Amino acid sequence: MDKLEVELRSFEPNDKYECHTLFRRGMMEVIPSLYAIEVKGYLKCALFLVPVIALTLTWSLRDVIVLLCLCAIIAALVYIHIYFTMTRFIHHSLSDDLQDVAKVYQDGSCMFVAVLNGAIVGMAGVLHNDQHKPGHAEVLRMSVNPSIRKRGIATKLLKAIEHFCNDNNYTKLTLKTTSGQYAAMALYEKNGFKEIRRQQPAFFVHFIKQVMYEKMLTQRI
Repeated sequence: MDKLEVELRSFEPNDKYECHTLFRRGMMEVIPSLYAIEVKGYLKCALFLVPVIALTLTWSLRDVIVLLCLCAIIAALVYIHIYFTMTRFIHHSLSDDLQDVAKVYQDGSCMFVAVLNGAIVGMAGVLHNDQHKPGHAEVLRMSVNPSIRKRGIATKLLKAIEHFCNDNNYTKLTLKTTSGQYAAMALYEKNGFKEIRRQQPAFFVHFIKQVMYEKMLTQRI
């Protein structure tokens, strides 16, 4: 598809509602893929239990029905858990750094927005604060409108962040995503980010992983 010519600029106070809507939509879109990872993990474990269950049950129709009902209940509980965990994460983000972007993303930090025909269609922040090592910054809140993805907007946002980092003498960029965000992982790797480790996320899941990336930046002379 053709690249879109969008305007990239820094966040302005009037952008708050559009950015909140864009971020919320992007995060909610991830739920099905996270759910699929978790359910597939449980199914693989269940395959190992089938021989054991076969030896302990006579496999009457009643046993089959009970087993299927149990599987359905577990699947529903997994979805509910992931759904409410994601909504809590969204609420926390919107009431944390995204509540007052102008205050948080300043003094060596910046929130970029991509504007197309007067509407915000993409956003990405670069943050450096006391929790980061000197010369290090973090990419946060990357999101692009689903209807116009794969049109180069996310790449332009990352390039803008790298230029900003160069101007501020940052030597390394880091970011976090989840193992269910396949398109995001492909985007980061295409743009030179290297996966450094995977770990259990803060919320209680067994098979979803938090994926950590970093990119060493070349300083202009």
